[in-house]
Amino acid sequence: MRDKTLDRLRGFAMLQVIVVHVLYWGGFFVERNINFIKSFCLFEMPLFFFITGASSGFAEIKSYVGFVQKRYRKLLVPYWIFAVICALFSIINYSITTRRADWIFYLKVFLSWGLPLGRPLTSIPYLTWALWFIPVYLCVVLFIPTLQRLKSRFDIRGLLFLLPLFLGASILRLEQMQYILFYLLWTYAGLFYAELRIIVYDLFAKKQLLWGILFSLMLLAIAHMFGESLDMQQNKFPPNVIFLLYSFLVMSVICYFLPSLDFFLEKLDAMSVLNNVFHYFSRRSTTVFLYQVFAFNLTIPISKTLFPGEGLLISSVKAIFCLLITIPLCAIIARYFGKIEEKI
Repeated sequence: MRDKTLDRLRGFAMLQVIVVHVLYWGGFFVERNINFIKSFCLFEMPLFFFITGASSGFAEIKSYVGFVQKRYRKLLVPYWIFAVICALFSIINYSITTRRADWIFYLKVFLSWGLPLGRPLTSIPYLTWALWFIPVYLCVVLFIPTLQRLKSRFDIRGLLFLLPLFLGASILRLEQMQYILFYLLWTYAGLFYAELRIIVYDLFAKKQLLWGILFSLMLLAIAHMFGESLDMQQNKFPPNVIFLLYSFLVMSVICYFLPSLDFFLEKLDAMSVLNNVFHYFSRRSTTVFLYQVFAFNLTIPISKTLFPGEGLLISSVKAIFCLLITIPLCAIIARYFGKIEEKI
């Protein structure tokens, strides 16, 4: 039986991805202060990996190989279909812009898309910008059975094994390890989702969450006093200690208000206009995540054409308009391209 709260959180996280990409990919806001403020929207990936851990917490892993194969299949089959489409579009675009038929180069384009371990070759905007997520996710999946065993043996104290590893990777600037260990932390936290669903209604637990929020705020303030940037865009790639503190802050707020957030999302889900959007964003989130790039290639130029000019007001109008047409367009794309995701 599916956990409806988890489905709604997945839909919420996917909507947040669209919001973040409207703010960052659209290039609507160029003011420095606005760039700083909009960076506080960057909590979608910790939430996604928390949800990954939460869904894994309900799974009984009988076979390590079987678990990894199933998780890889659910991501890689939709990705490879998407990759063929992107490679074809890229080749067509290269042919038009360069007017040459270099078949060796075009073979490299296909190979770069087929192996999701680096940035694929393309000259089309947005197509590769979110794909850093895929190799990180593939690495995290390899460790989920180990995280489950860690939880069963050490409970929440398992974080004491993961946190020093992340801190060490951050000090040594091992970027790939920072990505993997950071999102392993949030995947591990997600394994406690079932317990969290219960304790968020407990007054003592909510007080503990509130203390956690205040503590992380204090640490972020101290870090800022010592000259650390609180622009989360600068701290996210790769994720560092500042981004960990900020992610902990936001996730604590989400947990604190989880009953209210879930009630609000349930009401939105019940609205006839939004029901299909929530369905596709939660059940076909991989498809939405991948194919959103095609929506943005339409919606961003349209927004800039319809609302020319600069300034905070006109930039806000562009962003809101882009968001309002991107969300339903992504849902429509998921309807036709996401069927295989639900069947795998």
